[in-house]
Amino acid sequence: MNKKFGSRWLNVFTVNVIVLVLLLISACAALANARDDEPSPEVMQEFAFNYMRQLSQQKLSDREIANQLASSIWWSEKVQLLCPSYFYVNARRARYDYLLRQNTWHMMFGPGKTATSILNEAAARRNEEFNNVPGAAKGAWCESVKAFGIKTFGWGPLFEGD
Repeated sequence: MNKKFGSRWLNVFTVNVIVLVLLLISACAALANARDDEPSPEVMQEFAFNYMRQLSQQKLSDREIANQLASSIWWSEKVQLLCPSYFYVNARRARYDYLLRQNTWHMMFGPGKTATSILNEAAARRNEEFNNVPGAAKGAWCESVKAFGIKTFGWGPLFEGD
């Protein structure tokens, strides 16, 4: 009888180990897939460098560049959160673009007092503009941000399927 119990215990233990290993493998695969959607440090650095170079060539000051970047981050958030109610937004591409812009901010301006002030001013300005739009006109507001984003930031792919 002990021999049967021991053999049965070994089978249950083996099945539990196999299930645990399969769960770990699937969890690792899910984590790996989640990271596939995020820009690599090299891509973020290249984006930040090109972003700053392009705007510097337009003879914008650091403060003007910071204002534009802060506004683009704010618009990107709204495009991801609000605009899918009105038109298709490719969530994966929108998040990727948002992460590029957010990391550009951190790389170029960081958490300093002046940078934080610029970020807060831009957010307050954009929030005031957004809050003055009546609820029924939010769809038109999203359409205008979409058009502006496509023209200014090259956001066309954010509104296309994979």
